[in-house]
Amino acid sequence: MQVDTGRGPLRYWVDRSGTLRRLELSTRSGAWAQLDLTPGRVPRLTPPRKR
Repeated sequence: MQVDTGRGPLRYWVDRSGTLRRLELSTRSGAWAQLDLTPGRVPRLTPPRKR
């Protein structure tokens, strides 16, 4: 699907289960920036060590 936003068009893909799978954003230069999303476990993040 494509949605027109104040910053330009945004495209997105949703799979049959309703999970967001891809986002595409139009850049100022006319190119498309693409982000593919894969469901899965996220590793636990540890806070940075203080110096």
